[in-house]
Amino acid sequence: MITRRELLKQGALAGAGLAIAGGMPGLARGSNHRRVTIAQGVDIISWDPYGHSVSTNYGQWLHVMEALVSWDYDRKRYVPSLAESWKAEGNTWTFGLRRGVRFHSGDPLTARDVAYSYERIKRSPQQGAVMREVREVKVLDDHTVQVVTHKPAASFIARLTNRVILSEQAARKDGADMDRHPIGTGPFRFVEWVRGSHFTMRRHEGYWGSPAQVDTLVWKPIPEDAARVTAIESGGADIISNVPPHEVERLERHPDIRIDKIRGDRIMFLTLSPRFKPFQDRRVRLAMNHAIDVDSLIKFVLDGRAYRLVGPVGPSVFGYDPSLKPYPYDPARAKQLLAEAGYPNGFEVDFHSPSGRYLKDREIAQAVAGQLAKVGIRARLITPEWSILWSEFTAGKYNFVQIGRGDVVDGDEYLTQYFGTNVTKRLGYSNPQLDRLLDEQRQIFDQDRREKVLQQAVRLIHEEAPCVFLYNFQDLYGSRKRVTWKPQPNEYILMWRASLRG
Repeated sequence: MITRRELLKQGALAGAGLAIAGGMPGLARGSNHRRVTIAQGVDIISWDPYGHSVSTNYGQWLHVMEALVSWDYDRKRYVPSLAESWKAEGNTWTFGLRRGVRFHSGDPLTARDVAYSYERIKRSPQQGAVMREVREVKVLDDHTVQVVTHKPAASFIARLTNRVILSEQAARKDGADMDRHPIGTGPFRFVEWVRGSHFTMRRHEGYWGSPAQVDTLVWKPIPEDAARVTAIESGGADIISNVPPHEVERLERHPDIRIDKIRGDRIMFLTLSPRFKPFQDRRVRLAMNHAIDVDSLIKFVLDGRAYRLVGPVGPSVFGYDPSLKPYPYDPARAKQLLAEAGYPNGFEVDFHSPSGRYLKDREIAQAVAGQLAKVGIRARLITPEWSILWSEFTAGKYNFVQIGRGDVVDGDEYLTQYFGTNVTKRLGYSNPQLDRLLDEQRQIFDQDRREKVLQQAVRLIHEEAPCVFLYNFQDLYGSRKRVTWKPQPNEYILMWRASLRG
């Protein structure tokens, strides 16, 4: 294992201390105690729920817009949201919609809105893969919609928890103006979005479910760790995400602050896209896995606030295989593999990483670059603004990227999204044997049998090493004690369930 001193020598922790700009406009709490301000590391990318696939966006969209079903982490099952009932028969899923639900525009929710939304998702360059199995969406009556797939699709319901339903009438009217006028059925109504500054929601008084205690909800992007900490200490923010691990003990001593912790389901990894010639060789991909000391990254950069991953999914995910063994940190073996692959002197590669999106992401990237340098791989670290990085990555323009995939309950969608042939442009990976396994498990409704096939896919991905799989985070939130809420493994900060005091 690499020591902290060695990491420092490699420059892994350089630049970790970030200066705080004088003043933080717009962070004053105001007099309304039912107003809650949340500070996260990045801004929302868009209010088009089908234009992007980012967990922070979903956690915000779901306050305004809702899906047919949701996943209950406590009960470990899918539960009703806009759909009260559903059943699967062969290649047909039938959903019965909740009655009496209205959009914020006043229009009633009908099966036509569901059909419109799902057809729109099918056409989306970013999310179309989610509905690639869908042959047809049928409106049976105002409150019954039927989804017909090309083949039986046992995991289809897992794809629906984030696929929110739009008002067909409002969406056709507003078109590309959805960033200014998102209309949903959720517990909060959209008020305004000032890009890079804040966006504001207010409680929807006509919500079909239990009303939120929070009247006004303000989300603010604050990329710098130190600035988010200052915001929670000053009362300028009520909740912050990604508390720096070294600040946890100090903040826990603050009389008005609580640290909320949970093991997240986000899978952090480094992509090794075959678009970059060296990564086409499995020996190079294995060398990358042996060259990176994941345990040291967790211990010294993340202060132990993460859980090492072995393979592409963690233990909370359907499809996890506990028999897998990690690639050991072995620089000598990495050099040997590189030489066998024809790269005795290593190679240069652009390394794209976010800064502020994930916990200690810049510092992790610096540490990884330092470790790779020890085996001759010269990684040029590039840290674009998050929205640019995400857009370019999903367009297939980056090859070696630090990225995370959150909200993973069932491994099927994530594994297909990143490793299925021609499903998305993110990785550009193709393996016919893997495609067959993923297709096979998707058609098996017996969950024990399906999981065994999915585990075969997980083992194959681990053996072929198209990525360096790193860890799940221990998600750390700072909360003012006047706000009581329950973190979820998917990183969603859900305020319609929060309670307030004072």
